[in-house]
Amino acid sequence: MNIVEKKGDVASLVATDYENLLRAVETALNDPNVFDLAYRLIRALFSIVYGYGDWERWLVYLEQALAMSQQINRPLEEAFLFEYRG
Repeated sequence: MNIVEKKGDVASLVATDYENLLRAVETALNDPNVFDLAYRLIRALFSIVYGYGDWERWLVYLEQALAMSQQINRPLEEAFLFEYRG
């Protein structure tokens, strides 16, 4: 996550490591204890992935994150994820 947050050009990082970044989101969504990591990755990547042309795949991760935010009672994160989902 630090690499994503500190990288000046996140778009180029997504272009070169897209599959790995999605795998990181998917892995983080498997454990409520690391929900914060999944949420931070989603927030950092959303605007770039939104235009990446892979919306159906990304929507699956948004739905999983939304369900987890509800399960662990994180209303602020839930609100952002609802907004991202559209």
